Amino acid sequence: MHFVIFSIVTIVLTISVWQSESNRNCYNAKTCMHSGIERCGVDENGRLRKFLDMCDIHEFNCLQNTCNSNQ
Repeated sequence: MHFVIFSIVTIVLTISVWQSESNRNCYNAKTCMHSGIERCGVDENGRLRKFLDMCDIHEFNCLQNTCNSNQ
């Protein structure tokens, strides 16, 4: 019975985390494993930014509540 309740709570929390892009970026930032492969990102103004790796792009998007695309 406890497993069923735990499973339902886990599913509900997972769905709520993935509902918004901002939450998804924060979740990805927390669970990402750094590769050290540099990436370029484009901000909402079209300016290029250099990041250590994809994890840093997720962290930036989480902290700034933005959506940097990577190149």
